[in-house]
Amino acid sequence: MMLKKLRKRQILLFICMLNVTLVFSQEIADNDVLQSALEKGALAADYWIKRSGKNPGTTDYYADICSYYGACIFGDVSGDSSNYNLINSQYKRTSSIETGDIDKNSCGILPLHLYLHNGNTQHLKLGIDAADANMRSDGHFRNAIDDTYMTGSLLVQAFRATEDTKYLDFCVNFILRYMSNLQQSNGLYWHHWEKSHQFWGRGNGWGAASTAELLQVLPETHPKYNDILTGFKNHMAGLVNVQLESGMWPQLLGSTDRRNWEETSGTSMFVFALFTGLELGILDEETYLEPAKKGWNALVGYLSSDGKLNNVAEGFWPRVGDANEYLNASKAAPGNSHGTAGFIWAATAIVRYYQGTSDGFRISVDISGRGIVSKDPDMRSYPKDTTVVLTATPRSGWSFTGWSGDMESSENPLTVTVDTDISLTAGFERTGVDTTELVINGQFESESELWVLNIYGGSATGSVVNGEYRINISSSGSNDYDVQLAQAGIYLENGRKYRLRFDAYAESSRNMGIKVGQADEPYKNYLNEPADVSLTTASDSFSIEFEMTEPTDENARIEFNAGGQLGDVFIDNVSLKEISTTSVMIPVLTKGKYSRPRITSSGITFDNSWNGNIDIRIYDISGRLVYREAFADTPGKNSIRFDRVNFAKGLYIAKVYNNKTVLHSEMVHLK
Repeated sequence: MMLKKLRKRQILLFICMLNVTLVFSQEIADNDVLQSALEKGALAADYWIKRSGKNPGTTDYYADICSYYGACIFGDVSGDSSNYNLINSQYKRTSSIETGDIDKNSCGILPLHLYLHNGNTQHLKLGIDAADANMRSDGHFRNAIDDTYMTGSLLVQAFRATEDTKYLDFCVNFILRYMSNLQQSNGLYWHHWEKSHQFWGRGNGWGAASTAELLQVLPETHPKYNDILTGFKNHMAGLVNVQLESGMWPQLLGSTDRRNWEETSGTSMFVFALFTGLELGILDEETYLEPAKKGWNALVGYLSSDGKLNNVAEGFWPRVGDANEYLNASKAAPGNSHGTAGFIWAATAIVRYYQGTSDGFRISVDISGRGIVSKDPDMRSYPKDTTVVLTATPRSGWSFTGWSGDMESSENPLTVTVDTDISLTAGFERTGVDTTELVINGQFESESELWVLNIYGGSATGSVVNGEYRINISSSGSNDYDVQLAQAGIYLENGRKYRLRFDAYAESSRNMGIKVGQADEPYKNYLNEPADVSLTTASDSFSIEFEMTEPTDENARIEFNAGGQLGDVFIDNVSLKEISTTSVMIPVLTKGKYSRPRITSSGITFDNSWNGNIDIRIYDISGRLVYREAFADTPGKNSIRFDRVNFAKGLYIAKVYNNKTVLHSEMVHLK
């Protein structure tokens, strides 16, 4: 069999004896790594499907299913159909996949993979029902890094089986939430947001494997491809930095405690991720090939002659979350499925890399500025002489400037004929206001997707009820941020102005803190002034405008801070958009003791029960005051009709004041 890549390295072994230096040269070829993967991968797969005592059609244990999936894909790349044939013959399941928890829910990955082989619609239904149930449960989001594979791999398989991008998009957003919450500056992942800030080996293995699975199917033209790729590369760099001299990775990454030990399930998953990145061409060989090979060569030493992997950590959920809990963790019996799954995946990735099972040429496109590039046809790799049309589409407020890299052109669309790998950059520059909605799922039409309820003190739960997000607070904590609904991944550009809008009310009158700021330390607030809105039992609309005076932040976060006070809070219609840099800044809205004004192109109507003067002021778009009317202690309904005032057509800003306090601000278009 021809190898796509053959490399050799020289290892010089110096032995000094009796003042005589003997130099031995031992040549280790990459072909040895490939042959080892073919032999050891087959051994582990054979043990699992024939001698583990498990049945793929009856087990609901996620690691068991992951091992069967591994045996299938290893057979696919090694040309041995017997693995699939045996597993498929045993998979007689007719009952639905259990969806009550994330681990059992993930068992849908196997019937979906089998469907890709046999077209059995029963297998497809089992898997898709599991994937759909997972999405309805917000991916069973728990803020533990293990989750990324359980949900991520299931949705990747659902996309492979159906080519429905809803599964791909959910998976991307799900993994990005974990990158935002758990990935640290060293590239590694905490085990859990609240319960454990330790860098657990297998936990990082699940994170590495899930992202590697996703990158196998995620088009480079996907708007969030670069976000996923950056997180993956940072993770791989962090892992190489903490690899042991032996080539293994330990139970607790980065720990020098003498109780730490070489752990095989995490090492297996890291080898899988590294070789997958190398095979996809997204990791450079000079940096990552040797660590990947070194990891595999060390790992196979823990595989027994009967195909059972040793030194696998027992599975556990953090209780205390300190280093002792991990360092004192027990080892599982040889052949445990946590280790078997990762080991077979690693062997599969090695075979893919060296045999080049995805032969063809690649077109990689980077983005400079804000826009997207589509490819027609959209494929990960292309046969020689394929004609591909690249189309650059700028976001609103941006324009396309041209292509650079392997080709210099201003043509759009650009037609290329592929006869080698092509690397391009699509350039976009600012021409105006980018009116793209920056909040995803702001109306909660996709349940709570991309929203995270953080509990730093007190106790609360969150759910979407009648299209609104409800924060059910049973214990308020001491600070407003102790109960926090947040969405990260917001792109804010230096020097730009933005408007945040949302609707909110509460079970009883109370305040709620609003923040748009950094998602990581030092958690800087980007709002021009502190934002604390007053909520009543009636839904009201709020608007906050601010200028981004800090450096551009590609991962800013919106926060609704509902802690410190009791009273359930309801939030809906969240929107964040850029506004014109010439716009008059509207201060933070605070709700007063009056019904929300109704402002239309005809006039302003409000019901005043405020103890004091109400002052209506109207400004033109340049900020010049063009009309003002005061209502001194005039209870009941009050109104201003615009047709009684000599207004020109155009945009105006109406503000409702009590003394010097802005109670309400809103833009109105007079036609």
